[in-house]
Amino acid sequence: MTIGTLLLSIFGVFGNWLILFAIIITKSLHNRCNILIGTLAGADLICSIYFVELRIIILARGFFWSNAKCFLWSTYGLFAMNIQSGMGLALGADRLLAIAKPIKYRSWSNTSYIAALLCPVLAYAIIVTAFGYTESSAGLSVAVCFPPSAYVLKARNFWIGSNVVIVVLVLLAYSTAQYKIRRASNLSKGNDANLTATKRLLDSLTCVMVVYAATWALTVLALLLTQVIAPGTNLAKAVELQLSWLVLINTSSSVLIYAWRAQDYRQAFVRILTCGEFAYAGGFKKTTTVQITSKLSTSNMSMQNTRRNSVVSIRIPAI
Repeated sequence: MTIGTLLLSIFGVFGNWLILFAIIITKSLHNRCNILIGTLAGADLICSIYFVELRIIILARGFFWSNAKCFLWSTYGLFAMNIQSGMGLALGADRLLAIAKPIKYRSWSNTSYIAALLCPVLAYAIIVTAFGYTESSAGLSVAVCFPPSAYVLKARNFWIGSNVVIVVLVLLAYSTAQYKIRRASNLSKGNDANLTATKRLLDSLTCVMVVYAATWALTVLALLLTQVIAPGTNLAKAVELQLSWLVLINTSSSVLIYAWRAQDYRQAFVRILTCGEFAYAGGFKKTTTVQITSKLSTSNMSMQNTRRNSVVSIRIPAI
């Protein structure tokens, strides 16, 4: 299990780096939605690095730490996980606003809009992480250091409870967005272009919801149930260890979703992975148009001895 989760964590590091780099180098991805996606990818990247570190600690037989030591080692990862949770809600709110209020959405200042979404996320991450630190104890021992064992006492209840609320709000935001897209799709039956666009957006939202519900939402629900039914038992600890797979899938799967559902990201990924060899259709790095102007003499029964300029375009693969 440790080796498998380590490999998945390494893939998460690579995948989220790929998303960030794609956003940086692709001008078409320089918009508010992709800034939020980039922020989430940054948090996912840090989480993946944190998960790699935890697996290395386990392989090095780092067992039975004090809770305080576990939390201190995990602080940056726990903070990134809280950013990750908050960004899920921020992205859900962004998609809902873009669909429900498209005119106002485009009129808002990018800086103010991004700040309005990111500041509450940052505040939430700071509060939860700081509260977890104040509740950590050197007198408590944890067999394996990982996020559920880092939070204890009231901080654990607050962490789980706040994530339950966030999951409900995220699912509500995406469900509402889906409903509005379906209505727009029904109203666009006479316009094939609009209908295709709305259906594509609906499919993407459905994909996001399925992955989110099957990974992070299920993880939070399981943590809530173990906390209520069997807190601190061996059963609860065993369930929490297995939940690490879902957490890793949630952290690592974004690159696959974007490569599958988003053409701009897919093209950027190909350009990065092939060092630009197949950045453009047909396997060209880029195409250069060379204009050759020649004077061609033509004769015609109605127009003789006339000359005209003709322009010939030749596509030359760059070297």
